[in-house]
Amino acid sequence: RVANGEMKIRTPLATLKKHTSYVSDVSFSHLGDLLTSSGGDFLVVLWSTKTWTSLAVFNECLAPVTCSVFSPDDTLIISTSHDGWVRLWRSDDQVVVKATQGPHRGHQWACTFSPDQRMAVTCGHEGKVVLWDLEQMLTRNK
Repeated sequence: RVANGEMKIRTPLATLKKHTSYVSDVSFSHLGDLLTSSGGDFLVVLWSTKTWTSLAVFNECLAPVTCSVFSPDDTLIISTSHDGWVRLWRSDDQVVVKATQGPHRGHQWACTFSPDQRMAVTCGHEGKVVLWDLEQMLTRNK
């Protein structure tokens, strides 16, 4: 209900609890059937928006996770964290397909994919925005 330009939400649709520390980021899949949450407990949690239950927990990060985002076709999830690593996960089986240490010194803050899914972008504490060729990233050092 909107009154005086303000929307008032009376009751939350759902409250999701799996993290044991702060949640730093959330992201819907493009189809809207999945959601990721990233947190200070070093976890990325994959949620179903149909049942509002956790489907998987990604626990390979070594520091707080700052961002997790679905690829445009929803097959991959990219995550960044304070450990300086960029990780690409398959959303269907939660397997890490690539983990690479980013060029950022220290904390990484955000990540996303280009609309055509040819590039990924990360940014870090030192003020750099880094563009990654996704095909090259996935095939290098296999």
